[in-house]
Amino acid sequence: MKENNNLYLIERQNKILNLLKERKRVTVRDLSTFFKISEVTVRNDLKELANSGKIIRTHGGAIYIDNSEIEGIYNYRKNKNVIQKKKIAKLASTLINDGEVIFIDASTTASHIVPFLYDKMELTVVTNSIEIAHTLAISSLINILLIGGKIRREALSTTGYPVDYILKDINLSKAFMGASGFTIEDGLSDVNQEEINIKKSIVEKSKSLIALADSSKWGKVSFGTFAETNSIDVFITDDKVSKKLVEKLISINVKVLIAE
Repeated sequence: MKENNNLYLIERQNKILNLLKERKRVTVRDLSTFFKISEVTVRNDLKELANSGKIIRTHGGAIYIDNSEIEGIYNYRKNKNVIQKKKIAKLASTLINDGEVIFIDASTTASHIVPFLYDKMELTVVTNSIEIAHTLAISSLINILLIGGKIRREALSTTGYPVDYILKDINLSKAFMGASGFTIEDGLSDVNQEEINIKKSIVEKSKSLIALADSSKWGKVSFGTFAETNSIDVFITDDKVSKKLVEKLISINVKVLIAE
């Protein structure tokens, strides 16, 4: 395809950004046709815009999300079923002892554990949650290890860094993990592959896996499984969950705690 030389680089990228603001989502093919440029050029433009933090790349295109929208997405998830999540988190905190080294993931349910940790002594929290690390840093003297990597904006988490290397000499006593979905057959599942990779590594590293999922997550299967059901030691959920499913979990030696 012959390049359109009438559009200079910065001007073209600004036009792409404006189009994204208007449409919210575009494909590489759409942009190639619209601006009469090659798909290779489009991908390069999108890469530069993404690196500048103005857009988010997707498979085959890009989406435009401003900072207020990103914050809104995260806050919406955190405040959905918030009463159940807080009850689950409070119950989960009773399983945490002074002097332990624990992992808390970037799920919105697990994030509600933080206020119940301030009186813990010599506790170390390993996390990939930017919010959890920040809150603990300004509100407590708890030891914090924030796993590095690239930022996943919609979850305020870090992903992509080799967790095994970071934690090779660290003994994790417990891992507290939320999930986007759970079934007996498929276990705990999540929506993002890099998040799943981190969680798989933590499951293998920790001595005890404590699953945190309100009843709305039960019966759902997300993109990928990070923990088989038989690897769960304790499952904390709310009192709206199916009694039959609870009985099935108990029958395979998973301890179930109901937050009422």
